[in-house]
Amino acid sequence: MKTLYYLLSCMIFGITYSQNSEQLITRSKIDHDIEEEAEKVSVRDPKKAIEISNNTYRLSKIIDYKNGMKESCNILMMKYYDTGNFKKVIEISKDAEKLSLETADYEILSNTYRLRASSFTELGFNDDSHKGFLKALTVADKIESKNYKFYQKSLIYVGLASYNAHINAPLDSVIYYQTKSLETATKIDDSEDFLNKKYYNLTLGYINLGMTSIASKKIKDAEMYFFKALKICKNPKYHVGKDLEAATLNEFAWLYYDQKEYDKVINYAIEAEKLERQISKPYIRRDIYEVLFRAQVEIGKKRILKIHESIYKLERQPCKCRKKDNKYSCQAYDR
Repeated sequence: MKTLYYLLSCMIFGITYSQNSEQLITRSKIDHDIEEEAEKVSVRDPKKAIEISNNTYRLSKIIDYKNGMKESCNILMMKYYDTGNFKKVIEISKDAEKLSLETADYEILSNTYRLRASSFTELGFNDDSHKGFLKALTVADKIESKNYKFYQKSLIYVGLASYNAHINAPLDSVIYYQTKSLETATKIDDSEDFLNKKYYNLTLGYINLGMTSIASKKIKDAEMYFFKALKICKNPKYHVGKDLEAATLNEFAWLYYDQKEYDKVINYAIEAEKLERQISKPYIRRDIYEVLFRAQVEIGKKRILKIHESIYKLERQPCKCRKKDNKYSCQAYDR
């Protein structure tokens, strides 16, 4: 009987120790996977980041690790938004909001409201979108870190610019928020933790101002903004993501298409297409292929037109016919 009691005690102690040990290891592994795996691959490989974050969320939920669940949700919302799965962003945002409120995490809470609002914009729920952005701004003011506050507010202003564009508000209101975003991003310092975030927002700001400059028919301004964006993208000091570089090259291609500089269009579009293959962004790919096709058609038309013009000139040349052996020959066609 004593032996049986001893064995049962050992088993209970062993199970308890194993569970506690497993919980510690699991929490440690979750934090590692979030910080060292999901966050690091999120820029270059969104699909991999989603896969890792889904797993860290699942493990966190099993052991009721709220911080792990919250951080996983934050990455999932960003990556699902990047891949165009806006319904999934809204679905996950409910859990992220609840967890952020419970832990008074204003950084993730503000980001949750922003991403939800941006998703509402894309899906056409404009009232919900506007309310979401205003909530995001209110919460952002509670963020203690000045750098993160400026970073988050800069992104919210980008969202408000996009919202105004979607509701066909006057172009000036779109430009107003784009300028606010750029000005706010410049307030972020160049500390190691925020260097890439700052220059990501600056690049985004330059791309957006370039696009509205085209709409305002300020072509030189648009070209200047796109060059500033591309300069950051190509600088090895910053890691802003190949998606922004591909987007900038794509915007350059469309800019030159409107100016009928088709050789430049093809050069920029081909460079953008090479980058897009590495990151797989369908919405950018569609634009790249369209502008490339259009430019090639226009170049083809020009070549055909030149051939037709040459033939026309030949046909219109004075016919210097001469009679020989009761037959006429035309010099214009003597090759």
